[in-house]
Amino acid sequence: MGLRIETQQLIGWRNIAIALIDLWRGLTYAIACSRQQRWNRWTPRCKVLNVKRLFLITPLLFLLNSIVICQTPSSGPVCSTLKYVRHKVSCLCGTVQVCSGDICLSPAAYGLDDDITVELRDKAGTTVLASTKAIVTTSDGVGTTQDGTKASYKSKERTFCFDGNRDGDYMLAFVLHKNGLPQPAVEFPTNYSHTRLKACGSVYMVEPTCPM
Repeated sequence: MGLRIETQQLIGWRNIAIALIDLWRGLTYAIACSRQQRWNRWTPRCKVLNVKRLFLITPLLFLLNSIVICQTPSSGPVCSTLKYVRHKVSCLCGTVQVCSGDICLSPAAYGLDDDITVELRDKAGTTVLASTKAIVTTSDGVGTTQDGTKASYKSKERTFCFDGNRDGDYMLAFVLHKNGLPQPAVEFPTNYSHTRLKACGSVYMVEPTCPM
């Protein structure tokens, strides 16, 4: 699966390189035709080829524009006082929990909004490659109270996943919100390899506040 994704990405970049070469040739020919027009030697061949170049160049510009849009610089603050050891994972998926020490509760218990934004960033953490909201799923469970009686309860799990990425080093950034305002992102350095013999789906324990 990973090999197929990498092959598709290589084909995509090869097509972009070919299109860039064609764009350069088109611009070079357009300059030559412009010079012909200046000297009143505009030929029908220039007209035909320039129309063809226009149809080829237009979708290329849209393609390059989409690449630039997908990779946006990270502009939010980062909680620099929290440092984590680089995770070695077999997939860029996992579960996020809001924890103060070893006590993990819902975001609302810490005065936070329910939404958690997860960003996949480059190794340096300066460019956002993809962004998503953690998906909340509710499940029923059965526990035991202090007096020994059994009681049912509902638990929530917040999960995320980024598919179709190359092996390498990334930064997973978790952004909590309070009253609609993003809090400093908590970053986890991550090394991803689809061939790594490790269960998919790590648990990321995020502090509710950024220590000063």
